[in-house]
Amino acid sequence: MGSSSFFAFKRVLWSLAALVGLSLLIFTLSRIIPGDPARMALGPRATEEAVQELRHELRLDRPLPLQYVSWLASVLKGDFGLSLMTMRSVTQDIKIFLPATLELVLIAALIQLIFGILLGVLSTSCQGTWLDYLLRITAYLGVVTPSFVFAILFMLLFGFLFPVLPVMGRTSVLLQLPPITGMLIADSLLRGDFSTMWNAFTHLILPATALAMNGMSQLARITRSAMVDNLGKDYIVMEAAQGISRKKIFFHYLLRPSIIPAVSVMALQVGSLFGNAFLVESIFNWPGLSRYGVQAMLFKDLNAVSAVVCIIGCVFIIANIVVDILVAVIDPRIRLKAGE
Repeated sequence: MGSSSFFAFKRVLWSLAALVGLSLLIFTLSRIIPGDPARMALGPRATEEAVQELRHELRLDRPLPLQYVSWLASVLKGDFGLSLMTMRSVTQDIKIFLPATLELVLIAALIQLIFGILLGVLSTSCQGTWLDYLLRITAYLGVVTPSFVFAILFMLLFGFLFPVLPVMGRTSVLLQLPPITGMLIADSLLRGDFSTMWNAFTHLILPATALAMNGMSQLARITRSAMVDNLGKDYIVMEAAQGISRKKIFFHYLLRPSIIPAVSVMALQVGSLFGNAFLVESIFNWPGLSRYGVQAMLFKDLNAVSAVVCIIGCVFIIANIVVDILVAVIDPRIRLKAGE
């Protein structure tokens, strides 16, 4: 087995162990939250017999170990049970709400990665100038400002003062065909419907940018810091002494090792994107999974809360695997060390 294959196999094994721990954590937290889910679902006027009957249907009257085994067996089959909030299958709710949040998070992640690295490179190339100081101050403000503040500002600026972009919902086009992936841009591309694709994209610009601002600023700061640190390395000084152009040094020798910290941080940013998405989704009336999860928590819908946390955890773990493999491709020393 090669070093790359062994590295990927090792990461998958650690991820499976993390998923088992995550399932235990989700189950424990969902059971220690104060309040009776059956009573909250039926209301304060429901009889005790009706509450006990619903508790039996939800298997809440069993010992906790049996509840966990039963819950885990159902989850492995893709059955998260019934949502007390929507009175639909939680799996059906996930199919409805997950694609919207996934589309939002993917676009926000692309904005973070591309523009964060570009701003970091630009700041490094202008080191010590007024543009460098301006970019660093802007990046600092972006880090300390929550996503929902950017969402409100963008809505006021580009939705009301200068109404150039839509601020509500996923699309203003009436969709008649059944979804393929549930992500409007992908479905429109697969069908060759470019007008609907553009309409969906314009609806995505403001919420995705608002969601990406915090992480983009952080990636810009990390990229600049790594590039400035690597500028003093011996191999960069030697290449400059040999007369290699500054542009070639930046993009051929300096950028690749300098983006490794930024790419590594992206795995953590995926979790924060899902965590921050519920406020952005609420402001822009985006029918996504994060807003659904917060509503389920307020309703104490155990099945829905467990499903949302489980899905976000799985996405976070998958993102970590992808980022680890990507970093190993960028820097072969990492996978060679893992194969020792």
